[in-house]
Amino acid sequence: MNLDDFLAGRSAMAWGVNFGAAEVASAKFKVGSMGFPTITTDTTPLSTNDPAQFGVTTGGTSYMIPSTVKGDQLKYAVRFLQFMTAPKYAQSWITATTGVPSVTGVSAPGVISGFSDGAWGESPKSDGYALQGLSPQQGQDYTQIMQGYLLGTTSLSATQSKLDASWKAAADYQLQQNPSWQNESWAK
Repeated sequence: MNLDDFLAGRSAMAWGVNFGAAEVASAKFKVGSMGFPTITTDTTPLSTNDPAQFGVTTGGTSYMIPSTVKGDQLKYAVRFLQFMTAPKYAQSWITATTGVPSVTGVSAPGVISGFSDGAWGESPKSDGYALQGLSPQQGQDYTQIMQGYLLGTTSLSATQSKLDASWKAAADYQLQQNPSWQNESWAK
């Protein structure tokens, strides 16, 4: 997120600022926010011309309790999370921290509206991470494939082929785990 460099004037922009908007608001200079622009076929034939999306929507700020928490600690942790996610109390927390609401009925603060308005705030129809949690590899396959492309050791076409094979393997795995899905049109 490079907020320290941004606030010190050593970088012209910072990424993921919606998670540090309160800190950025303390800057000694005027700042603004925006989602990434849509990449169109005017710039690359790989584009679908679909609007840029990121999915800064309800559920963006998530809370978890480690599985090792037991007994009274678990009971009180659950009660605390019930309190923190109740819209009656969560709104002031989200407003103060500029977080993304974890439940419906709570609004994201205006300072991060550039990240949550319009198509940018809708969950993407599909993204590279969509099938990784469904596969037995749990994202390791995806990470290894993308590293080759990002490091320049694997071509775009080879990366696409490897991703297609990985996603097909993930879908096949899900079909094995859920045989009734084999009648679905996407499974044929």
